[in-house]
Parts: sequence; structure tokens; C-alpha cells
Amino acid sequence: MAVDLNTKSYEPSEANAYQGRLIYDSSEESYPIDKMMKLCDKYTGIDTAQIKCKEYGKGSLKVCDYKCSLHWSAIKKNVPRACCRGLVPECLACEEGISVEVWLDANPDYQAK
Repeated sequence: MAVDLNTKSYEPSEANAYQGRLIYDSSEESYPIDKMMKLCDKYTGIDTAQIKCKEYGKGSLKVCDYKCSLHWSAIKKNVPRACCRGLVPECLACEEGISVEVWLDANPDYQAK
């Protein structure tokens, strides 16, 4: 299947069903899985089975279409995230929807045992 040479990179979003596209030069950089993972991070990760890379024109350019993990459906439906129930920073931060670092900054009296 030929790739449209008018193709452009785009980031995943709700408007495009959490799909993204990266174009990269395989002679200058390695397979961009880290970039795709970072772009899908806010949607709970990347679905590696949904990555499709193809030649882009002549030469070493490649286009990779990818999709963020299906866990995005939980975000879309406002389903509460699954957090552990322990009284430790990881669980408490998850319940509040913040990072552990932010939780620790907001709770300076917490002491790890």
C-alpha cells in the first residue's frame, strides 16, 4: 500500500480517535517507539499491536501510524481510574490524580517506614 506523499505527522487526540502519525528518517534516527510512547502517555500508553510503519517516498523516510492504548476509553467514559488502596504515596497520589512527587510536596509530614 503506497503512502500519500502529502502525509503529515500529527499527535493523538480525542478528535482523531487517539491515533497519531510520525515521520522519521531511518538513516538518522532509530525506530521512534519512545516518541510514540511519550505522545500516548497521557492516554495511558501505546497499543504496540496498532503500530504500522511504511516507506515514505524514496530513500530512508518512514511513516509510522500508531494508536494509543484502548484504556483511553476509560478516560472518554469518565470511568474512575483503578488505584491501589494502600496508605502509601503511590496509592494516595493516584486517588487524587496527581504524581507521587506532587503528593509528597503537598504532604511534607509523610514519613516512609
